[in-house]
Amino acid sequence: MAVSPSVDPWELWLTQAPTWDMLVDLLELPRHVHAADAAQPANRAPSTRCAGKEGMDELALHAASVAGDLSKLRLALQAGAEVDAEDDRGKTALMLASANGHTVAMLMLLEAGAAVDSTDTDRMTALMLASANGHTVTMLMLLEAGAAVDSKNTRLQTALMKASFGGHTGVLRVLLEAGAEVDSTSTDNWTSLMCASRRGYDSAVRVLLEAGAMVDAKSATERTALTFASEKGHTGVVRLLLEAGAAMDW
Repeated sequence: MAVSPSVDPWELWLTQAPTWDMLVDLLELPRHVHAADAAQPANRAPSTRCAGKEGMDELALHAASVAGDLSKLRLALQAGAEVDAEDDRGKTALMLASANGHTVAMLMLLEAGAAVDSTDTDRMTALMLASANGHTVTMLMLLEAGAAVDSKNTRLQTALMKASFGGHTGVLRVLLEAGAEVDSTSTDNWTSLMCASRRGYDSAVRVLLEAGAMVDAKSATERTALTFASEKGHTGVVRLLLEAGAAMDW
């Protein structure tokens, strides 16, 4: 994929329909690494392993996914590892690769049939984990694979909330463009705007406000985004919220 020096290759990639070959070029991976290498043999008998019970092949698969080791990942799959086997926290190889931003490993797992919306013991999905850690390209490919944008974990937090708490502006933009609910609330009635405001992330707050976030929504303890930002001394965020019409009701 030839790219003009004046053009950001990631921006160009994001404007096109992503393909495996384009990503290989962009990440400058060896040409022998290809998603098809991860395909499981067609004549392999269905796995009889129980979910959550890792065998040696599954342990190798999970270790390779955490490390982003493509060679070992391919070997584990070819050896018959159950692609959706869970570790003791309920995490699959896809979740582990996504949480660590190993986009190519994640794509190999998807090619091998990994379920995109599996959940762990906290009901976290691969998309939530990638979003929480700011892995924009990884979560983009998960969305392309059909990941549910507004899934909620046990605390009713969404990927957008996770990204807001980390101040990952690029992730926020992608999730919002994918239709994420900007005012979704958690068990303690927090919104994404509250998460970003409490942490003092000016840029994230600006993105959420531009997306129409309710500026005066209240948490279970009757605090607003402005309350959280004020308590932590985040003057930049306070200014943004006041300009957006936040009420000073304390």
